Amino acid sequence: MPRGALPNFLKNFAQLPVTGFSVTIPHKEAAYEEAVNRDESAELIKAANTLILTEGGYSASNTDYTAARDSILNNLPQHGGKPIELNKMAALVLGAGGVARAIVHVLHQFGMQISVTNRTLPRAQEVAKLVQAKAIPWEGRHNVRCDFLVNCTPVGMHPHVDDTPIHHSFLKPGLIVFDTVYTPENTLLVKEARARGCHVITGVDMFVRQATEQFRKFTGIDAYDMLRKEVKRALLPIHIREEDETK
Repeated sequence: MPRGALPNFLKNFAQLPVTGFSVTIPHKEAAYEEAVNRDESAELIKAANTLILTEGGYSASNTDYTAARDSILNNLPQHGGKPIELNKMAALVLGAGGVARAIVHVLHQFGMQISVTNRTLPRAQEVAKLVQAKAIPWEGRHNVRCDFLVNCTPVGMHPHVDDTPIHHSFLKPGLIVFDTVYTPENTLLVKEARARGCHVITGVDMFVRQATEQFRKFTGIDAYDMLRKEVKRALLPIHIREEDETK
């Protein structure tokens, strides 16, 4: 569905018995605008990935924020048995969509020095302004200090699995690389980062965590273990999946 089509989509779905919607790129800012009620997470980020239809209209929330925070905290490397000091790190965020908006707030909460870049500089400036970060042109993304790299673009997502948003020479040993793409889990960025000695956080954990919170909002049920198992299974190569089903 192209950018700008969400309002008509929701209008058409109003005729069906559907009350809960998971919203993905590039519609998260539009979802925020469509809502008549917004929780704290949606107001903070000015984007929503969850819409629930009520009698008065749509209520919006953003489960990306807590999912990103928890994914980072639960997957950090240890140094001498101690967690790293995030407040001494410089982060580079690639992209300026709804996920980037959530991520910059998380990194700001950690006390990081943040730079945001996007192919369209005004969008990077808009996201950077949310937390008084620095916006840089896309062409200059390889020339900034970076201890923590986050890919919030769709670059590397299926079917464009041979694409990467950053040159492999930027990936130094010890760099933390968080790729929010989850289809596939092992993107070219993830593969190159691991090969060059970076610490990698894939997008699957964040995806499962945000989906778990959405599912809880829709049903009242905590389904983390089930969702993680099913997502991991769905991402397996089809021949391995089929072998597993025959056992």
